[in-house]
Amino acid sequence: MERLKPCPFCGGQTIRMRMLDNPCSTFDGKGTFYFACRPCNAVTSIMASSERAAVERWNRRVDKH
Repeated sequence: MERLKPCPFCGGQTIRMRMLDNPCSTFDGKGTFYFACRPCNAVTSIMASSERAAVERWNRRVDKH
């Protein structure tokens, strides 16, 4: 699996990805994955068809530097 970019809020490197385990967490066949930063506790969700797609969406953001 591709490495996750750091947290966009604090720069933390300890990012956890999980899929919501809930029948209501899917939309058009896509799962809801969430990413949580351990250092600052930021949480964000991403609709994606797979873990790989979720990681690609997480990493797609533009760096500010």
